[in-house]
Amino acid sequence: MYRKDLITAEIQKLAQILAKIMGLKIDGDLEESDQLFEDSLLSEFNLVLVDLLEYNKSEFEQYLRNQNFATEKLDLLSQFLFFKLESFQNTSENKDIAERLLQLYNFIELEHHTFSMENLTRQKQVEKFLLS
Repeated sequence: MYRKDLITAEIQKLAQILAKIMGLKIDGDLEESDQLFEDSLLSEFNLVLVDLLEYNKSEFEQYLRNQNFATEKLDLLSQFLFFKLESFQNTSENKDIAERLLQLYNFIELEHHTFSMENLTRQKQVEKFLLS
């Protein structure tokens, strides 16, 4: 019960951070939004965006296994990455994020036996983006 309460509190905190990042982006403060995104990625997921972009598939899978995140936290990581990709601009950074995001969805499904309609919809959007 205690672990579940900790996970719930952590998820709520991450959701608030993501909402703040989205608000900054909507307000046009892209620099602060990007900084908060990168700071949160590091502090909450022990992940640096530059490293994420350089990971190959096996390195990213190893990262996911080593972190041993709860399913809910992995789902929030997918939301963070999808938010970062949301512009779907055809850049090499976005392509790398999209590939890691698809890998993350796959990891959640295969390793945690969890899927959601929202993630399936996003997965199709990401696949379509990578094919374009």
